[in-house]
Amino acid sequence: MPSLVDLLYNLAGHVSPSQAEAIKQETARGIEKASRGASPAVIAERQRQAAIEIDGVLRSNPGGSAHPEDAGLSVLKSVGDSAKAILLLGSLALGGYFLFRFFKVVRAAR
Repeated sequence: MPSLVDLLYNLAGHVSPSQAEAIKQETARGIEKASRGASPAVIAERQRQAAIEIDGVLRSNPGGSAHPEDAGLSVLKSVGDSAKAILLLGSLALGGYFLFRFFKVVRAAR
């Protein structure tokens, strides 16, 4: 199950650091498995190149960089937008409640 940090990164359109690391580790294991018989130096070089390519793909996302190092303020912006939405909904609910109570008192006064 993803953590709250992963969720915040994902809401902002980014891959979290733990998700990026998991992708790199899974890729490294796949390279190691597919490269049986190759020297450890060759396997390590292939894994290094794959990690560089993964970072490049995350940074070249057409919708903007999805790399965790580039998240910064966009994660905070996403959290800020969510807080604004919750505040707006709460204000509307509270305003509706007071209107309901006001009209109820006016009706009872007649």
